[in-house]
Amino acid sequence: MDRRVYWIWLQRRLPLGSIVINRLFEHFENIDEIYEADESALLSVDLRRPTRQALLDKSLEEAERILTAMQKLGGWILTPEDARYPDLLRQIVGFPAVLYGQGNFPDLNILPAIAVVGQRRATRNGVNNTKALAAGLAAAGMVVVSGGAVGIDAAAHEGALIAGGKTVLVKAAPPDVSYPPENEPLRRRILQQGGAIVTEYPPGCKFYCDYHVRNRLMSGMALGVCVTEAPFRSGSLITANLARDQGREVFAMPGSVRDHHYEGTHQQIRKGATLVTSAKDLLEDYTARYPGLLDESAAETAEKWVVDSIEKTAPLSLKPQPVRLSVADDTADNLAVADASESAKRVYAHLTKDPLPIDRLAKLTEMTIPETLVLLTELELLGCVGSTAGQQYFRIS
Repeated sequence: MDRRVYWIWLQRRLPLGSIVINRLFEHFENIDEIYEADESALLSVDLRRPTRQALLDKSLEEAERILTAMQKLGGWILTPEDARYPDLLRQIVGFPAVLYGQGNFPDLNILPAIAVVGQRRATRNGVNNTKALAAGLAAAGMVVVSGGAVGIDAAAHEGALIAGGKTVLVKAAPPDVSYPPENEPLRRRILQQGGAIVTEYPPGCKFYCDYHVRNRLMSGMALGVCVTEAPFRSGSLITANLARDQGREVFAMPGSVRDHHYEGTHQQIRKGATLVTSAKDLLEDYTARYPGLLDESAAETAEKWVVDSIEKTAPLSLKPQPVRLSVADDTADNLAVADASESAKRVYAHLTKDPLPIDRLAKLTEMTIPETLVLLTELELLGCVGSTAGQQYFRIS
């Protein structure tokens, strides 16, 4: 019998994130004892009656079905018995009995990780600052963890990918569910570029998106959490609070005191979060603790490269005015596009009013996805290209 089946069985008997799993392993030595426990043995643990009754159901049929479904998806399963299971996750209240994943999950028992989070309705400044920060962290050797949502989460993953670094997307849905659907191109890129997607939700089962469940995994597998842009009621602040509860460090990037998009970020600083303005600021706490693994100079180089490519045509603080174009306009005849680099003009020539996904656009231009993204950012700042939440780009007309 594949031992992972017993862990899946346990996971399906408890609410995700339940403290009961900690109680069970304080009382029993291993998963075998928990599975074999009869009613008298379970009565010695502080359990509610419905939980005790659930644990008395010893059927493994559902667990075997889930294991088979995950194997058919070409994914992997990690349990606390696996060497690659993150030690930091073992330490949290309600640690996950099973992680379901796809791609190349980095060894977080060796490589340090930082979770980068923020609001979904991100501003252009928030997205650009997050991309630059994440690129710096990834280039330095940090694993960038985020939740795969639109907005700041997507920018964090993109920054890590642009730098050629490692990123882990913690998904709030099963591995066989495209959620959120608009970020499907981003998830494909993460897998194509050697990253990983991980979730606590098993394939083929009913679910609802409990972001508290997802967020505790993000903070739990990381050394700390950095909030880059968050209003007062942002859900990303839950992740920061969970990080504190888990004994993790909290960082925050400040913004304008008059910008409500940063009210939550500033609140975190007042609560004791470390103020950071760059990847190097954040890395200062870790380079000595991880000798030979983190490179601050690489962080500075990558972050500057991203910032320079964004600021090539306009400073971050300026909002470019959109230029009215028609699809029939020749690239050279448009004044805004005329100011773009030759490579950006080449990308623009393949765009129309109909949105094109980034992977398709990269193929048309015969460039890598990271190269294409940088050039699209240049065109967006010129005001002649727009984008949808699902990383699809179009001419503004």
